[in-house]
Amino acid sequence: LSSEINLRYSDNIYKINLNISGIEVDFVFDTGATNTQINNKLLNQLKKAGAKIKILQIKTEIKYGSGNVISGKYAIIDNIIIGDYIVNNVCVLIGENQSSSLLFGIGTLNKFKDWTVSKNGLLTLFR
Repeated sequence: LSSEINLRYSDNIYKINLNISGIEVDFVFDTGATNTQINNKLLNQLKKAGAKIKILQIKTEIKYGSGNVISGKYAIIDNIIIGDYIVNNVCVLIGENQSSSLLFGIGTLNKFKDWTVSKNGLLTLFR
């Protein structure tokens, strides 16, 4: 079984659309990021929508290649629709800054048996 997702290319980055508990959100597709990252603004939207979120008592600071340092905490989120799949138990980093980027990192991709990305932005997920 596989699912194909066309990533959208704009402003020199690829974006992926996810549906989290009924909320459609665009994330920067970033295989260089270990974590999938959300911000407090999205966290609050998800809570209002009744998303299943478990906040973990683990805080961190992550330094990205750009030199940006993000402080945050981790959470587990269920009911994330990626292509034709619903993924549960996704560990995300919640950036403390309201404007923290929404990043879709390799940690979430590793929930799949395998995945590929073509040069033209076609993500294929294998279950």
